[in-house]
Amino acid sequence: MPWSGADEYKGDLSAWSGGEFPPDVGLQAKIISGGSAGDHTVSGVRENDDLVAVFYHAPAGPALTDITSEFEGTGKGIVADDTINNTGGTDTSGGTLVVLWAARNEPVA
Repeated sequence: MPWSGADEYKGDLSAWSGGEFPPDVGLQAKIISGGSAGDHTVSGVRENDDLVAVFYHAPAGPALTDITSEFEGTGKGIVADDTINNTGGTDTSGGTLVVLWAARNEPVA
């Protein structure tokens, strides 16, 4: 599920004093190898965490492309512990993905 934030913050990171996350949330990041659209392994992400952003670095270019929207919708985003999904999205084979998520310090419901 894409970043929704705690209910009181409505996903607006600027609402937090000094840009800090609430005490029960910690921003995490991983750089992983790209691959075909579908499941991507991101060690450490948990099913109850919130996906913040996914950026794609193509092999031929220096720029990062924001592909976060490809991970939004039913059956996409964080679909299980250690797994995000962008079925029907960009084939990122040969490139890298920069994945940012908000890790919640609470058990999976």
